[in-house]
This record gives sequence, structure tokens and C-alpha cells, in this order.
Amino acid sequence: MGRPWTGKEISTLVSMWPNASISQIATRLQRAHSSVRGKAKRLRDNRLLEAKKFLRPSSIKPALTDFDIVKMDYCRKHNMTTAQLCARLQSDD
Repeated sequence: MGRPWTGKEISTLVSMWPNASISQIATRLQRAHSSVRGKAKRLRDNRLLEAKKFLRPSSIKPALTDFDIVKMDYCRKHNMTTAQLCARLQSDD
């Protein structure tokens, strides 16, 4: 078992927890990744720390209407028609 956790270290872990990764917290506290992960688990088990909700990565599939809006906005800003933009995009291929 490693060195005991101080109140200041626990306070730092709790304050960093919502926005920082375990690696970032471990670096700040100069503790092993596994030590921070274990302490966080014990704090969660005692309901002193909220569980992080991890989002699974998913592919981005924008709707075609979103692309049309972006095209029109780009054309408006650059004083061109959508046909001119499409021609430019095709010539880049």
C-alpha cells in the first residue's frame, strides 16, 4: 500500500474530477494513475464523488441540410453562387 492520502490531495482530486482526466490528476498530485483511479473509486463508492459519464465515440454524420446551410453561408460571405463553389470543389479533386 502506498502513502496515505492527505486532506489536501483528496480536495484537489474532488475539485479536478469533473473536468480533468485521471492522468492529469495523477500528474498534479504526483501519484500513480492506479492510485488516483482507486481513490476515486472508493470516493464514488462512498458517494463522495460523482461517477463520470463517458460518451462512446461515434462517427459524425451531419445531415445534408446542415451542409447546404454551411454552403449557402460560405457563398454569401465570399460573394459567390453555390454553383461556383461546387465547381471549385470539383476542380480540387
